Amino acid sequence: MGSESRLASRHPKVVLLYQDKENTDCLDPLILDISDEYCALKLTKTIAKDIKQLSPHVIIFALDTVFNSTKTYLHLVENNILRNNHFSILLCSNKESGLAFQACVRELFDDYFVYQPLYEKFRLKLIIHHGLKQCRGSYQFDQSQIEKLNAQNEEFTQLIEQGFQCRQELVDTVTKSKNNISTQTQSNKNDEQQTDAEQDLKNKLMAEINEHHLAPMFKLLESNIASTMNSLIQSLTKQQQTHLTQTQASISASNKSERSNYLDNSELQKFIHSLEAFEQKNLPKKILVVEDNSLYREMISSVLTKEHFEVDEAEDGLKAIRKIKENNYSLIIMDLFMPHLDGLNTTKHIRLLPNGKNTPIIALSGNKNKQLVQKWVSHGLAGYIMKPSTKTQILDTVEKALS
Repeated sequence: MGSESRLASRHPKVVLLYQDKENTDCLDPLILDISDEYCALKLTKTIAKDIKQLSPHVIIFALDTVFNSTKTYLHLVENNILRNNHFSILLCSNKESGLAFQACVRELFDDYFVYQPLYEKFRLKLIIHHGLKQCRGSYQFDQSQIEKLNAQNEEFTQLIEQGFQCRQELVDTVTKSKNNISTQTQSNKNDEQQTDAEQDLKNKLMAEINEHHLAPMFKLLESNIASTMNSLIQSLTKQQQTHLTQTQASISASNKSERSNYLDNSELQKFIHSLEAFEQKNLPKKILVVEDNSLYREMISSVLTKEHFEVDEAEDGLKAIRKIKENNYSLIIMDLFMPHLDGLNTTKHIRLLPNGKNTPIIALSGNKNKQLVQKWVSHGLAGYIMKPSTKTQILDTVEKALS
C-alpha cells in the first residue's frame, strides 16, 4: 500500500476513499468512534488492488464530486473488486446532495451523507453502524442463487424418494416372512393328532423357517439399512459441500451481477449523463488576468482563487494572446494601458482567435476617459472594473459577466 494511505488498521472493516486529505481529516475521529478497524486511502492508480486486498465491509466515497465517486464505485464493482456483502456510503457537498439522493434512490449507493459542510455528525455514525451490522448478519439472494436452491431441493426430493423406496422394500420383506411363518403355524394347529414323529417334523420345520426365512430376513434388513443409510449420508455430505462452494462463489460474484445490471438500465445512463452535465457546468471557471502591475494582478488573482476560480496571469497583451491560443478561458480581465500592446488592440486580436471570439472580457483601468472606454466597448466588453476596487465590486462584475 502506498505511502499516501493513512492506516489505522491493517485489517479494516471500514475504508474511506478520498482525494483531498484536508477535506476528510474531520471525519477520522467520527469513524474511529464507531470502529477502530478503519483506514483512509487516497485515490491512486493502485486503489483497486488496495481495496481488493483489504476487502472492507463498509466503503465510504469522499471524492471531490458525486460524479467521480460514482464513476470510481462502478469501476470497482464492474471489475469485481468489491464483494457482495459490503455497504457503500456516498459523501457529498451540500450543493450536490440532490445528486447524492438520486444515486441512492437508484440503489447505486446504500446511503449518503453531507460532509461539506459537516452536518449531523451522529447521523454519519449511525449510517456506518447500520452498514457494519448489515454486513455481519445479512445475505442477499439473487436469481441465480434461487435457481441453485431449487436444484438442491430437487436433490432432496430424490433422496426422500429413495428413503421411501428403501422403507417399502423393508416392509415388504418383513411382511412376506411373517406370512410364511403364519402359514406354517396355522397348518400345524389344524392337525390335532400329533405324534412324536410329527413333533419332530414340527421342530424341524421351525428350524428350517428360522434358517431360511427369519435369519435371511434380519440379515437383509441389516444390509438394506446399512447400505441405504450410507448412501444417504454420502449424498447429504456431497450436497452440503456443493452448497457451500456454490454459496461462496455466489457471494463473490453476486455483487458484480447485481450492480453491473444497473449499467444496462436506461435510467442509470440518464443519471450518469446528468452527472456529467452537472460536472461540466460546475467545473471551476478558468479566468485570465492581464495586468502589467504585478501587485494589482496578484490581488485580483488572490480574490478569484479564494472563490474557487482557476486563475491564469499575463503581464501584457502579447503574452495574453499566446496564452489564449493555447487555452480556453471562461473570462478575461484585462487592463487598458499595458506595454507592447494595450487592452484595446489586444481585444481586437483576441476577437480574431477561435478561442477568443466569444470569450467575455472585463475592462480594468483607472482611466476615466469615457471616450476611450466607449471605443473599447464597441469591440465587446462584458463589464468594467475601476481601479482601485473592492473585493465585492470585482466579484459582482465577474459573476455578471459569467452569467
